[in-house]
Amino acid sequence: ALLLYTGILADTGSFKYSTTSSWTHLVTSELLKHSLDVYGIYRRLYESMPFETMKAFGKIISTLKTNASGKVAWLEIRNHLIRKNPTLAEQTDEIIRFARSIKGVEVALLFKEIRPNREIRVNMRSRDRVDVNKLAKIFGGGGHVMASGCTLRGRFQDVVAKVVAEAEKRAA
Repeated sequence: ALLLYTGILADTGSFKYSTTSSWTHLVTSELLKHSLDVYGIYRRLYESMPFETMKAFGKIISTLKTNASGKVAWLEIRNHLIRKNPTLAEQTDEIIRFARSIKGVEVALLFKEIRPNREIRVNMRSRDRVDVNKLAKIFGGGGHVMASGCTLRGRFQDVVAKVVAEAEKRAA
């Protein structure tokens, strides 16, 4: 019950995503019959970040940019920061949320430099109007309408420019 509840909590964004259905809540209500420590689970999942990781978030947030219309926002994590703090590679949802939560943003992007100027992981999130799965497919990736991604090779800034340009077309 603990593992199922934790998975549902994470996958539904703490039950806030539009795809969270009444069925999800029914299943969860059955799991809660097993005396789960709901707040403890939430705290371990979302409120137990190491101090250094939180400091790294500040560096990442300082890279936040938007396009001219304010409909596309993106963040960058360079390889040296990931090497210093490997847990950043697992914090995609928490990091990209900063870009997606900006008023007017339709597409949020997170560019993670896996190997310097060779391999860049691009995570894509949509507020609701833009199908980021179609965007990811252009670059050989996939996912679903609201959350997708791809991995590209090339110079970091070239990859950013290429993906942002395609995102701008869809968010216009």
